[in-house]
Amino acid sequence: MKIDTSAQLIPYDGNRPQVAGGVYLAAGVVLVGSVYVAEGASIWFNAVLRADYEPIHIGKNTNIQDGTVVHIDHGFPTVVGDDVTVGHAAVIHGAVVGDGSLIGMNSTLLTGSRVGAGCLVAAGAVIREHAEFGDRALIAGVPAKQIGTVSDEMFERMAQNTSSYVSLGAEYLAMLGADGP
Repeated sequence: MKIDTSAQLIPYDGNRPQVAGGVYLAAGVVLVGSVYVAEGASIWFNAVLRADYEPIHIGKNTNIQDGTVVHIDHGFPTVVGDDVTVGHAAVIHGAVVGDGSLIGMNSTLLTGSRVGAGCLVAAGAVIREHAEFGDRALIAGVPAKQIGTVSDEMFERMAQNTSSYVSLGAEYLAMLGADGP
């Protein structure tokens, strides 16, 4: 793990964030408490992940983009699966996101909501508390509803986007060098 010097890993109640190798944490990132970030993930500028009462798990090769807020609620940890893209300024609060999904910019997932694998949540969508969507759902609106299914072509574009962020995170890590900035 290499991090920009302004990224902060803050313990809470005896729990310290755990970050695997090959993870890029950008400047301004704040991880608090029981945050677990798997290998190959990237967390971008000014994202905040705060796990004070329940854990937050970020999966392998997942990217959490700039300005995103990830939090928990009592009894509701947040789990973001492998190969997920979370767009700029999204809010994920005590929710579960399945592998290979894309969470659009400025979307909100409220407490207890669940998004299946391979889903696309449109920019600006608001998923209500405890709402559940199955695999490959195309989700949009306020409140969010399933408006279709993710086609194979759309799923491939989502996977390419995630892959590009894995590469971009690796580029930023290389720029930091062995000793960081």
